[in-house]
Amino acid sequence: MVVLKYATMSFNITKQKVDRNERILTENLRLNKMVVDEINQMHTQIDSVMMINENIQQIQRGIEECQHTFDILVDAFLHAQDGVVQPQSITMAKIKDMMRKESLPDGLDFPSFPFLELSKLITPIIFSQNSYLVYILQMPLLQSTPYQLYKFKPFPMEQQEKVFVYFEVAKEFIFTDAMRHKYGKMSYPELSTFVTPNELSYVCKENIPIVIYVPNGDCESTLIHPSTISIPHTVCEQRMLTLEQTYWIPLHLSNEWLFTAPTRELFTVLCGT
Repeated sequence: MVVLKYATMSFNITKQKVDRNERILTENLRLNKMVVDEINQMHTQIDSVMMINENIQQIQRGIEECQHTFDILVDAFLHAQDGVVQPQSITMAKIKDMMRKESLPDGLDFPSFPFLELSKLITPIIFSQNSYLVYILQMPLLQSTPYQLYKFKPFPMEQQEKVFVYFEVAKEFIFTDAMRHKYGKMSYPELSTFVTPNELSYVCKENIPIVIYVPNGDCESTLIHPSTISIPHTVCEQRMLTLEQTYWIPLHLSNEWLFTAPTRELFTVLCGT
């Protein structure tokens, strides 16, 4: 009887341990499932937040691109008012590439100036249509023959004692080709309307007549022609001037003079700026 009693007690103790372990295991499994569910839910929320952040970044990039495009449009219209092509929209290199592909009539060429100087010759007309920025570039076509520009500065020449003679010119400037076969004359106000891509070049419209040179047919063109060996008195208007104390001394083989005025004497020379 004693032996059986002890065996029953040992069995009861073992059964209690198994039940306890089973409850602990079940609880751990439940807790583990809860943790896994929470982790999965957290991953889902993180993915949602990342997707929302990515969408927000795309929207921000879209807004920034729209703002950048808007700024380009505003700059393009503002620069167009100043006659400047917006470089973000179209570059001078692109314009030159387009010019090379075009065929022109004989005797006419596109301007061959550098980029910065070329931009001064282009008149842009810019407008938007159907979400497009439209450029119309007005560019002058230049004659293949270049002309040299000269300015006349008439100086008195002594005819007799205290009496000087000088030529009166109708217009201050004359331009001719290299061989002096063609020429044209203009005044300073006419010259001021020219476009100057640089300090040594002038570009003008064809509003000043170009004349074929005829010997002794015009005063100024005859004076600068290399074939002229004497002063064309017949075609040049002469004016006389009396100077009491002023002495003009022409320098040998040059178009320069020295003058001295021992006393105060009024003598006016008009020079264009």
